[in-house]
Amino acid sequence: MNFSKITDDFFIGSMPTVNHNDQLRELGVRLIINMRFSLGPQPDPNQTPIHTLWLRSFDSPFFPISIQKLMQGAQAALATIHNGGKVYAHCAYGRHRGVAMGVHYVSDVVAGALVGVVFALIFLQAHEPFFMWVTSLIGFPMR
Repeated sequence: MNFSKITDDFFIGSMPTVNHNDQLRELGVRLIINMRFSLGPQPDPNQTPIHTLWLRSFDSPFFPISIQKLMQGAQAALATIHNGGKVYAHCAYGRHRGVAMGVHYVSDVVAGALVGVVFALIFLQAHEPFFMWVTSLIGFPMR
């Protein structure tokens, strides 16, 4: 499982398996946001299971991720963090949909407006090397 720490409370990365749940629990993760369309979350058999939120999303430039789903994920992340937990957002490889969830979360935390989105893009660019390639695809200025 590859992941990046975006803030002290928010991680993005590749799709974890149930075998990774103990590692996520050690990090303090209490919510996994699954952005994959076809592979849903696997039940956590632990006595204190990690909660999951499945926001089924395509990975295609022809079908943009629903803003409503991004808002739902950001709100769930904020509630989890407010209650002392941490959040892990993922797609298949942690490069597109998971990053989009990270941008939306950071923008909600910072300003909740366009200024927040621009800051989130810059912030994630500094914390996620692969994100530099993603932002180049949408024409965001590079350093």
